Amino acid sequence: MSEGGLTLAKAPVAEPPRPRRFRVTWPVLLSAFGALVVLLSVTRMVTGAADLTSAGAINAAVALAVPIGLAGLGGLWSERAGVVNIGLEGMMVLGTWCGAWGALHFGNPWAGVLAGAIG
Repeated sequence: MSEGGLTLAKAPVAEPPRPRRFRVTWPVLLSAFGALVVLLSVTRMVTGAADLTSAGAINAAVALAVPIGLAGLGGLWSERAGVVNIGLEGMMVLGTWCGAWGALHFGNPWAGVLAGAIG
């Protein structure tokens, strides 16, 4: 391109930097596992709680995390469907109350399950 005897050149276009992806390699995984072991060990020494890493404590933590995980999964599915559901915890509480009422009122645990599902 030339204007009045001057040659204009386009400036080179710089490519945008590619985003770096974090890769989980064996050294990173082993370092994270080692850090977890050290953290649990220090916590156990400081608090004096010998049952911190027992099988019963781990089983209880997993069992108590299941309802929250299911609510999170339901929220994920509703978000993927395009519906914003902000009442998941309230629905869980209402189902719990209805299930307890049904089990106490009718004296049958299956009636509690049915009342919880309806609630």
